[in-house]
Amino acid sequence: MYRKLLADLLRSSYWEAQSTGLQELRQRAEALGDVSDFRSAVREILLAREEHTLPPALRALPLFRPLLRDPRVRVVVRRSLASQLPATASAAVDAALRAPELASAPGAGPALERVLRNQDVEMRLSLLKVISGNAAVQEDARVVQFLASSLRHSDPKVRRRAVDLLAGNRDLLLIPAISQSLRPLSEDADAEVRLRVRALFSGARGSD
Repeated sequence: MYRKLLADLLRSSYWEAQSTGLQELRQRAEALGDVSDFRSAVREILLAREEHTLPPALRALPLFRPLLRDPRVRVVVRRSLASQLPATASAAVDAALRAPELASAPGAGPALERVLRNQDVEMRLSLLKVISGNAAVQEDARVVQFLASSLRHSDPKVRRRAVDLLAGNRDLLLIPAISQSLRPLSEDADAEVRLRVRALFSGARGSD
C-alpha cells in the first residue's frame, strides 16, 4: 500500500507531491529495500529539471546505481553543479560526493571543484548544510579544503556554520588544514564565532 502511494506521489503532476515523494523515498530507502521500481519516475523528474523537484531528485539519485551511468542523467548532474541556485548546486554536490561515478563523469570533476571554491555566501551556507548532514563525505579531501576555506571566509555567517559543522564531527579537528584554519578564530572579530570556537576547543580538551 505504501509503495503504491509513493509511486503515485512520484508520478503526480504537482511538484509538491513529487517533492514529498522524493523526500520519503530517500528517508525510507533502507526500509523499502529494492527501490528499482521507482527508478523511471525519478529519472523523469531529473530530466525535467524543474526548480522545486530537481534538488530532492538529485539527493535521491545515489539510490539508483543504473542511473549513475545514464548519459542524460550525468548531463543533468554536470549542469546542476554549475547552477547559480544554491539548492540545486548543493544537491548536485551531495550526489557527486556520495556517488563517485558521478564526479568522475566527463566535465563533472571540474564543475564540482568550481562550486566548492565558490565564495558566494548563500551558496556556501547551502553547501555547509548539505555536508553537515553527511558525515561520510566530510573527510573527502575536496570537502576538507572547502571547510578550511569556509573557516577563513569573510562573512561571519559562513564561519559560524563551518564551526558548527566541526562541533558535530570532532574527528575533523585532527586534520591539520582544519585545525590551522580554526585556531585563529578564537580571537575572531565576530563574538558568536569566538564563543563557538572556544566552546569547541574546550570540549575537545575535555574529551582527551
